[in-house]
Amino acid sequence: MNLSETMTIVQSVAREAGQLQLRYFRNNPTFTEKGSERNIVTEADLAVEKLVVERLRALFSDHNFMGEEHAYDATESEWCWVIDPIDGTTNYSKGLGHFAISIALAHEEKPVLGLVYNPVSNEMFHAIEGKGAQLNNQPIQASSETRLQKALLATGFYYDRDEKVKRTLRQLQRFFDIDIMGIRRYGSAALDLCFVACGRFDAYWELTLNAWDFAAGWLIACEAGAVVRAMDGGQPELRTMGLMAAGQALFKDFSSVLLSIE
Repeated sequence: MNLSETMTIVQSVAREAGQLQLRYFRNNPTFTEKGSERNIVTEADLAVEKLVVERLRALFSDHNFMGEEHAYDATESEWCWVIDPIDGTTNYSKGLGHFAISIALAHEEKPVLGLVYNPVSNEMFHAIEGKGAQLNNQPIQASSETRLQKALLATGFYYDRDEKVKRTLRQLQRFFDIDIMGIRRYGSAALDLCFVACGRFDAYWELTLNAWDFAAGWLIACEAGAVVRAMDGGQPELRTMGLMAAGQALFKDFSSVLLSIE
């Protein structure tokens, strides 16, 4: 499979999906709840996922598909498309322009192609395994910051208000005790990982994620030179429920803090 040619296709599909996102954006899209009042899906999420799957399935009919909003029949293929039609749905539903479409292609459970596109900022992050990461077709590199006291971190909270939220708050307190530069919570895991990839954030962690949240951003961050691990310190997998990521020079100290908090 020629991944460079495939990336060209994915970029075109993502731009079309981005235009569809903008058509609904700030236009009072209807939404419904998914299990809790905080976990919602808009009509735009459904329309965008339908468009992306239709475009890709027309070209890769034997591949598997994993989307946030629908379950798809499995095939015997080793290839799987992992799609989040709007990563940052809460932002989107409130008219905040920080959201993205995230598309990854995994081979045998490992992302080999990833793209994250925010149509509001017109920023398209993408990466192919072994070929580096780019933002709007320009190479990007993760932060070289070495000190937590100079680091800008990012995190996120899942919809469920369980023990993981309390653990995240304990981790936040520990970082503030260390006197870091600051912490941001922007509400899109895919973009958080891309911001690590281009050095806007020095590090990021989140305890609960789904594959569609992080598959593309994981590859993009790694290809930009960041270290990405599961929250237990091991190698991530698509079934991983949490991630931490940082520039190579900062990762050891950053991860040590996270792993020290029960």
